Amino acid sequence: MKDLLFCLALLGCLSCKPQPASNLAARAVPSAPLPGREELLQRYREEGRLLIVYSDGLEDVARQVKQRQRRAECRLLPAAAASREQLQEGPLLLLGADWPNPLVRELLSRLPYSLEKGVLQLGNHRFEGPNTVLSLSFYPNPFDSSLPVGLITAFRQEDIAAFYRERQEQGMPVYSWASMGYEVYQDGRRLLMGAFDEHTWAPGADTEFDFTGFKDTTVSGRYFDFILHQVPPEAEYARRLMEACDATAGRIAGFCGQPAPAPPIPCHLYPSIEQKGLRLNNTQPAQTDFRRGAAHLVAGEAFQGQHAGAENALLLRRLLGQPRLHALEQGLALCFTENWQKKGYAYWARRLLQSGNGTPLAELLDNDQLAQESPLVTGCLSASFVRFLIEHWGRKAFLERYANWQPGPEEIRKLEAAWHQHLTQPQPQPQPQPPPLPYLKGFNFAHEGYAIYNGYGSSLSGQSLRQLSALGANAVAIVPYSYMRDPQAPTPLPLMSRAGSETDESVVQEAFAARRLGLKTVLKPQIWLGGNSWPGDVEMQNEADWQQFFVYYYRWMRHYALLAEMNDMDMLCIGVEFARATLQREQDWRTLIGKLRGIYSGPMTYSANWGKEFENLAFWDALDYIGLNCYYPLSQQEKPTDEELSAAFRQVLLLAKRVSRQAGKPLLFTEIGFTSTPAPWAAPHQDRDGAPYESEAQKRCYRIVLENLQSETEWCKGILWWKYPTYLSHGGTGHTGFTPNGKPAEATVKEWFGRLP
Repeated sequence: MKDLLFCLALLGCLSCKPQPASNLAARAVPSAPLPGREELLQRYREEGRLLIVYSDGLEDVARQVKQRQRRAECRLLPAAAASREQLQEGPLLLLGADWPNPLVRELLSRLPYSLEKGVLQLGNHRFEGPNTVLSLSFYPNPFDSSLPVGLITAFRQEDIAAFYRERQEQGMPVYSWASMGYEVYQDGRRLLMGAFDEHTWAPGADTEFDFTGFKDTTVSGRYFDFILHQVPPEAEYARRLMEACDATAGRIAGFCGQPAPAPPIPCHLYPSIEQKGLRLNNTQPAQTDFRRGAAHLVAGEAFQGQHAGAENALLLRRLLGQPRLHALEQGLALCFTENWQKKGYAYWARRLLQSGNGTPLAELLDNDQLAQESPLVTGCLSASFVRFLIEHWGRKAFLERYANWQPGPEEIRKLEAAWHQHLTQPQPQPQPQPPPLPYLKGFNFAHEGYAIYNGYGSSLSGQSLRQLSALGANAVAIVPYSYMRDPQAPTPLPLMSRAGSETDESVVQEAFAARRLGLKTVLKPQIWLGGNSWPGDVEMQNEADWQQFFVYYYRWMRHYALLAEMNDMDMLCIGVEFARATLQREQDWRTLIGKLRGIYSGPMTYSANWGKEFENLAFWDALDYIGLNCYYPLSQQEKPTDEELSAAFRQVLLLAKRVSRQAGKPLLFTEIGFTSTPAPWAAPHQDRDGAPYESEAQKRCYRIVLENLQSETEWCKGILWWKYPTYLSHGGTGHTGFTPNGKPAEATVKEWFGRLP
């Protein structure tokens, strides 16, 4: 994260080519040296507080912003009451459209924009019209440049309130370290975004995305008006997608017994999840905007067969209205999409239910529980159940009950039994055994930056994968995260949906891109814990909490097992470094593995932490590979010889070989790595932030590990280094982190990967 801004020099390669940077108003470019953005971010973290100054009429919005701000203790202050001391006492966020306080107006007059007479001027960019909103993030406060100031402003107060509601619906914060330096929105869509140079605070040519210059094309169909954003209308896949949407809509209208609605439904097409995300803050390949009555689809090769009926749902809403049960709308929209996830909803629903991995019907028909579950699981099950109801009741009765049906417990029980009986034939075909994997040599491919343009699914990430492949790698571990706030309290594990995080669609895009490069894919979901905790701290305090933890964890992993199976990923890692939970709850893990095997047909591993967990894990026999996150110290000496380091690593290999032999399973180094700091061999697992840069020590460790692996390929079947970034400027000289990218160790990787099997 701390290197976020270094990536910006590469942004010119994105398919949304930035417009030439405009010079902001001269008054906005300070003459004295100012702190960089990272320094302002660090000051914000250190202060741990944020003063939100709001104009009249926006107190409710300010209060909601405060409630959602997790990284700082927030205080609210009406703009009319703000003093100069308060405006420069700490990190500041200004929220408003009208500022009667002359001190606030003075501060705003020294920020790089003007908002006068219905015109927003930002450098050479000029914006007019209602619903225009400007956001500035982490700019030096003109009253005290060592402190950050943020701003959300518009022509009208109500535009700010609408902007906040939109961001809340998208799951996007209005003020965070991941925000761009400046962003302009109109009618909820981003028109301009960019970052300031961290030293001069002027915009750079490679840091700006201007969407106002693109000409959209409209193609009219019978049911939809397709608006193509950067998608050539003659593109084969776009043409097929539009034809399929209209054909499916025709079947839906025929089922409902109604004519095509007028006017046609707007359906927007984008060339990639990145381009869609940059415009809308939403990277879903199929998105339904019920409020505006529009659908948004990605016309990309990676998502063929994955559109989840977004446009169908809009059509159904127009024809039939909104039903009380969300599962009916979700299921009816999807059951007309025959090739969903390649094999169709019926195949996946039968696969889940007959392997004991289904969701109880009562939960499927509970709107709140439905929203908390995996959309992959609920999607195919809802479609299957709706199809059953249509056959069970008949089309006419189904349509009559669609809007208001609300079954009681006894009706649900009877329908669930009949539905399951309906699915017993035909039996799913046995899954063919996948071919054996080659020796895996590669990296954990780390989602960095947490912005749409530099993480999973971005053009920069595609460049990074190509570079990784050029090093001789044949495998990557894709690592989506969820989080727990308390390692001793069971809580549902959320699936990431915010654009810029490790969303399903970004994971799918990376797996698709990796396959095209000939790389094997390991899906390795991980849990992040705050407060200096890690998964090894997860330890429930009573039996009920342990049971609940495994319910939540199973549901989370069920989603990723299904995602891996649907997208032909080559290996699934079922957990990472639960050092206490694995040693204390062997049977729960065996049960989990057994259930996931009903979904995922490929090989499975578990990433054990080095030391006690790895050496004492009891369920290795239930898996296909032993996974070792290997951070055993190699020496406590400041300057050990190569011979000493090599001898120490050979002892690690002897230990790993013994565990492999005892379990009768091959071993995979699911993680191993060293920072670019002095003596990284002493505590390899530590980030060592603040240590000086030392590239040769990292290079030595890489060489010694790879050199010693050459003779151990009978029982050891691969190595996945920690880690390689999604954008190539994350690394290089001066970067002390784990990546070898742009450092001497990179050449060592290329040399020795070429010698491994």
